Amino acid sequence: MFRLGTLALPTVAEFIVCYCIGNAGRDCDITDDYEFWTGRLHVRGPNSGQKVEALAGTAFDIALIGLGLQDTDRIRLIEVAQDCGAGGDISVNDTLSYLRIPEASSKEGLGVRDEGDSSYEVWKGLVIAQAGELKVCWCDKGDDCNRDADFQVEAARISVGGPLISSQTVYIDQPFDLVVQGTGGFKAADRIRIQDATVPCHQRPPPTDLDEVLPMTAAPCAISATSVRWCGVTLPASTPWDVVACWSGTLEGFPGSNHSGVLAVQLTVINGGTPGEVGPIWNRPSATLDLSPGGNYSLGDWPSYLNAGGILVSVRMVSRADVAGSGSSGPINVQVCEMPGRCLPAVEVRELPDGGAAQEEEVVSWGESPLFPRMLFLSAWNPDPSLIDYVDVAVEGNWRRFPLNRWMLWQEDGASTVWEVLTPPPYPQAPPSMWAYTEGDRCGGCPLGTICRERELTPLELAKQALSNPDLTTTLTWDCAWACGDGFVVGEEQCDDGGLSNFDGCDSNCQVEPGFECYGASGASPSVCRPLGCIGTVDVDPPLDAC
Repeated sequence: MFRLGTLALPTVAEFIVCYCIGNAGRDCDITDDYEFWTGRLHVRGPNSGQKVEALAGTAFDIALIGLGLQDTDRIRLIEVAQDCGAGGDISVNDTLSYLRIPEASSKEGLGVRDEGDSSYEVWKGLVIAQAGELKVCWCDKGDDCNRDADFQVEAARISVGGPLISSQTVYIDQPFDLVVQGTGGFKAADRIRIQDATVPCHQRPPPTDLDEVLPMTAAPCAISATSVRWCGVTLPASTPWDVVACWSGTLEGFPGSNHSGVLAVQLTVINGGTPGEVGPIWNRPSATLDLSPGGNYSLGDWPSYLNAGGILVSVRMVSRADVAGSGSSGPINVQVCEMPGRCLPAVEVRELPDGGAAQEEEVVSWGESPLFPRMLFLSAWNPDPSLIDYVDVAVEGNWRRFPLNRWMLWQEDGASTVWEVLTPPPYPQAPPSMWAYTEGDRCGGCPLGTICRERELTPLELAKQALSNPDLTTTLTWDCAWACGDGFVVGEEQCDDGGLSNFDGCDSNCQVEPGFECYGASGASPSVCRPLGCIGTVDVDPPLDAC
């Protein structure tokens, strides 16, 4: 018996195993030396290198193509920085906090596949609530796939387009442009909703005056490769201090699904709510993290995720030195969070002096599924106002700074709150989906604004075709596609300037070219595209990309 060792094959197939007899006039270094057939090797499972494109907040399907697939197959989603199976005994029920299953589904977790045979399988109706890159890990042991370590095979990667959380400062009764920035995938069908920050974006808030600020029918005024803009937005005097802009990537938008809303922009509203005796906020640069020997700071990354147990959280809060009354007796609660509503227990900061610092350290207990720390949540529980310059927070000894420059105080209707977001991870650029069509005329009639075009069948469509009609060898089909070049921005188009030329801001597939922003996304007239450096500046953080 010969032990071949551990094999890691990149693809599924049936292989012939050939054997070479060494020291018999053969060096076993060329194919012809392997003349003895010893058997067959059957490798089953999903093909490697499969890719899935999705849009944040919008339901999508995960389809895997492979060999020897079966009903006992299971999948697990993890962030791209992790390795499949590396989580050891972490329960399979500890799913990503921003993974949602539509309410119409009866499945628990990802569960059994919804459709498939030995050559393909599909899990339907999944929703990812934030943009980024994910891995699909695969296990074939059915109900025994109950630990992360059981999911050793990387079956696919998911690119989720949509917004990355940004912040923007706006003023009551002063028009501003609301800018959503992200990884791509923006289009004319995008919609936005402004609502109180205490209501998660995937939930429908109660009716307020904010419903009239941006009606659900309001199309964006401009789109670039990595941003989408709504122009001339004005907030009424009744706007709370803390509001957020929730984004939806579907035309039906928020009326169509409670899962379509995605947190996009955290708005700091000046002169909003009931400020009482709190003074104005002046802009000035934030201080630099003290890395001197006596500073007791070490610069490092926060842990990528926090498991259940005791977690050391250290907080150093600094008030403004140039404004009288900037300190407070507190308490001011500071929480490390993954997303709004999913946070570690609070660390209380008290006795913040004017122009000085207060520091607290506490081991907080976390008993749920792994938390991915990304942001800070602060809440004031005392009518004594404080003007906080910045907050330094360490998780397990690694410090990060959150510039704030914001008054905080408790009000009669509850605690005033503010979200400050950790710089998003460097997600790979996920460009908008671009269809490569050739002319065709077999759709049987297309709606106004679309044209019949030919396209390649997807791997999933080919697999289903092989089951229903094995003798059919065509790899083409015809669909009604948006008529790019007609001067009307509709559907999946980002722009349409009435032509099909490239290098003018709007390319031949009606996608905005890098370095440009195109106006006219409402569809009323052809797009007008200008280099980003020629359209003025907008007070957003992070800033818009330059030409």
